[in-house]
This record gives sequence, structure tokens and C-alpha cells, in this order.
Amino acid sequence: MVMAKKALTLLALSFLSTGRAWGAANQQPIELVSKNGMLDVTLTVDMVLSLNDTRLAPGYNGRSVGPTIRVKPGDTLSVTLVNNLVPSSSLDKELYDYVRNPDSDEINATIIYNRLSSSGAIYAPKYGFWGTHYMNLHFHGAEFDPKIENYAEALDGGESKTYVFEIPEDHPPGLNWYHNHNHGTAQFSSLCGLYGVLIVEGTDEDITSVPEVANATEIILMLAETFIIPETTMVAPLIRFVMDFGWDHVTNGYLGQDTTYTFKKGETVFFRTISGSVEPAYYLSIDNHTLLPLANDGHVVASLQETETVTIGAGARSEFMVKFDTPGTYIFRRGSWNIGISGPACTALFDIPFAKCVSFDTEKVVATIIVEEEDITATPLPKELPTTLPVTSPFLKNLETQPSVQIRTFNMRQANGLPIFQIPYDGSTVEGIPVGFSIQNDRILAPNSIAGFIEAGTCETWKVTSDNPTAGHTFHVHSVSYLVIELNGIAVESPVWRDTMPVMFNMTAHICFPRHTGLISVHCHMPAHLDIGMGVFMQISEASATTDTPSKSPMTDLPTSKSPVVAASSAPQLCLTRILQGIVAAVAYSLFFGM
Repeated sequence: MVMAKKALTLLALSFLSTGRAWGAANQQPIELVSKNGMLDVTLTVDMVLSLNDTRLAPGYNGRSVGPTIRVKPGDTLSVTLVNNLVPSSSLDKELYDYVRNPDSDEINATIIYNRLSSSGAIYAPKYGFWGTHYMNLHFHGAEFDPKIENYAEALDGGESKTYVFEIPEDHPPGLNWYHNHNHGTAQFSSLCGLYGVLIVEGTDEDITSVPEVANATEIILMLAETFIIPETTMVAPLIRFVMDFGWDHVTNGYLGQDTTYTFKKGETVFFRTISGSVEPAYYLSIDNHTLLPLANDGHVVASLQETETVTIGAGARSEFMVKFDTPGTYIFRRGSWNIGISGPACTALFDIPFAKCVSFDTEKVVATIIVEEEDITATPLPKELPTTLPVTSPFLKNLETQPSVQIRTFNMRQANGLPIFQIPYDGSTVEGIPVGFSIQNDRILAPNSIAGFIEAGTCETWKVTSDNPTAGHTFHVHSVSYLVIELNGIAVESPVWRDTMPVMFNMTAHICFPRHTGLISVHCHMPAHLDIGMGVFMQISEASATTDTPSKSPMTDLPTSKSPVVAASSAPQLCLTRILQGIVAAVAYSLFFGM
């Protein structure tokens, strides 16, 4: 009775705190700006009713998108995360404790952690899509201390935590973001709107120090998807790869088709876009206009060149300018994500007689742009970047020439043969075919396994391959950026710094770990891929503590008792059922991933 009353109270409060008071016309997230070197932020997680009262989902501060946080190098940023959701069920708590217990059976923990069935199949996890009330924060793109962020732990309903970051004086400026990163529910969190923008600004290295940019109209666009179950207004835990066309595009917490921006004739606009996508890259364009890219992942481009389309991989950021000279109405479009599976291919692969079968192969509206007749004297687009603006921040520039102490290889591979997931996994393949969504040694992410140790203060060469040449896997590293020096076997003429890069075939990067020790995550930033295992944990340690041998290690303060959630599977049983499991998994894969 008490729990029911509490749920009704939360529902009533969320209804009163919906975003209906701040409309979708010229909509921008609420901003929180540091003052006198300090910024205290509180992010509460409540159930929020949004999207024209069609979506009831966890959100920050009673809104359908989190506030924009603006800080400067040298600031102290304090973020208190308060999880006001009801506590998780007893089963969810047991599962949470089990996967974090290093004494738990590794096979079972991995199956539960990645929301798989007991046979390894996706979309039908043995315990359902559990853990949706667990919350944490990842500050994506920021070089924050991973020990403070601690992606490996999460807060249950009724719990809170304060993150305090001393932002280094030489922290590179740029556009970053934050989001819930509880493993296994990353896709669900994106579909709910658990994200916001983080901007480090106020230095001469910032793109906004360019006069034409500083004088332009700044528009922040936090872009994502949502998928609502109409009968309940609740959010689905994922978007299936094939034939799920019921999803909607969301711009700054509003449906794209309901979002409008109005500018005056001659107005120059500086768009700062962030992709919270669950899987596909975004192909952005504006009818009858060219776009001038200025920065990617917060890092300034080497040269200016106008284009008709800007592409942003999942988790990445793109900043560009547009000048609106002609009055009229224009559609800001998100292009269809066509990877070659349509028409006859749909029938050949899935026996589906439709022109389109991939769920993201459809164009969506980001916003409608209205250019008014009223003329203003606006700043022109920059013709070139001023010589006073360093393309690379001095902090990162210094790292470019640091020697590499070793080479590591990461293979982002998704299963396309039998069986889909190798349970148990031993690092092998089946006739050379990967057997899970993995990023290293064909092993899917295990909750208590450290894949490698990195010596603090050193740089390394990372060689990354991808088996998805039509769409690419998006390679992301927590807490540091990396210098892309080679793509698809060709040296990059002007190496670029990124923290989230789509890899079609292969990439070579120079990566350094100058600031912090601690556990970091390396993963594909398509949440649909991360949630089912495409990631690893790496440990940055002082020199005396490093070793190349992967090990089991507690991720956080873990229970010492072994939970009897599920008994370990035996190898003989697995051998006898491997073929059947492979067939089941292959059918599920072909229906929903189809690569």
C-alpha cells in the first residue's frame, strides 16, 4: 500500500513537472554556468511525462533533457546525482550484487550482465531487461578522474552520490556531454532522455574565440531517439534492428516534427550537435543550405570547407555554422541509415517482402527552420581559421610527440555465424568467425575482468579493426582523447583528436594517459552493441602495479558472498546443446540484426 502510494505521488509530481511550460519553439535546454570558479549541480532522476504526454520515463530535474553545464578550465564542478525512482525489485538487487561479486561464476555473471538468455541469445534475457532503476553518470569527452566517475557502480532508487571534479587548468575546451551509463540499460537510458550537454569554455583555444563564431546565434541540439509502447506510455528497452519503425527522433527532449527554430534573414547560426544515438550514425542536412563544419568531438577542424551533409557517429559531436539568407521554411533533416539492406535484400535475408526492413532506414525531421523576412546585419561565415587559434590545444599538442611504449589491438566484431554467442567463451572462433559482440580477443564484456593494464603517464599505439564496413563500430575511450593517425590503412594527412570515432575497417591511434589512474571503459558507443558485450575494462596503474596479464578484479565495493542466482552450466551440457543454441541464436540474430 505504501509503495503504491509512493508510486502515485511520484507520478503526480512528474505530471506537474513536465516540459509543457517550455515549448518546442526555439527550445534550448536550461543552462547552469560556473561562477567564481565553482559550479554546484544537482541532477534528480524522476519519472517525467513528456512528448505530448505520450512518454513516461526517467529524466533529469523534471525535464525530458538534462541541463546544459558550462564550466571553465580550473573550475571545481560538483554534481550530485539523486535517484528519486522507487528502489529496484529484490530480484534486480540480487542480480546487481551477483554480477559485481568477483566470486560469482564468470559465465553466469557475463550472461546476466549483458542481458542474454542462458544460451547466449539476445532479445530474450533470462531475467528480462533488469536494472532500469540503477543510475550513474559518465562525463563523455571530459578528461575527468575515472576513480571519481566510477562507471562500474550505479545508484539504486532512493540513493544519491556527489561527484566533485577539479577541472585541470589545461583541460582542452570543447563540446562534451553526460549520460547514464549503467551497463545493460544504456540503450534504454538514451531512449528515455537521460543525457545532457557539458561545455568546457572560456579559453583562447576555444572555437568560440573566433569572432564570427562568438557573434553567431548559438543553438545546442541534443539528438536521440525514443521508442514508446503506446498502451503504457513506457519506453521500450531497445529498438530492434529489423522492422521496428515505431521509433521517433527527439531533439532537445521534444519530437523533431514538433521542434521549430525561427531566424531572421541574414542570421548566422552556430549549431552544436550531440548524437545520443542508440545505433546509427546521423546524416544531417538543411534544405537548400550548406553547412560549415568547425569542430568534431570538441576539437577544431584543420581547415574550413562547406558541405551539404554532416555525419556524426553515435556518441560523437559536430559543430558547424549555417547562414540563412533567404526567407522561407526549411527542413533540418536526419537522413535514412541505409546500409545496403533493402528491396530484394530484405527478402533474401529475412524473407520480408518490403522495400525497407532495417528499422533506421527512414528519414526523420530534426527541426523545422523558419527564416523571416526581417533583415538583420549578421556576422558572415568565417573564411578561414585565425592563426591565433591553435587547432590542437597545447596540452594535447604536447602529447603528440610523446613516445609509444607498446602496441595494443582491439577487434570490434559482431557475430555473423553460428553460434552467435560462445557460452562459455574461451577466446576462440568458429572457423574464424567471431562468436559474440566483442572488442578484444572475441570475448564479450565480463563484469569483473580487466582486459589489460596501462602504465600511468605513458602513451601507446592502439590498432582498432571493425568487421562492419557499411556502418562502422564507434570506438570510444573514457577519460582520454586519442590522435587518429591512420584510417583504413592510409596515413591521415592532418591527424585529428577524437574520443568517439566510427571505424569502418581499421584505425591506428596514438593514445596517452597523462592525468589519472583508475578503471576505464573501452567500448563501441552504439549502446545497442555495448549493452550486449562490445566493451572491455582497462586499468591505468602506477608503473610498479602494471602487468600485461588480464585478471579478475573487483569493480567497486562488492559483496563477499556468492549469490545462488543461477547454477553454473557444465561444459558437457554445452557441448551437447551447442548446435541447437547456435541455430536459435542465428534465427534471433537474422531477424533483428541481419548483418
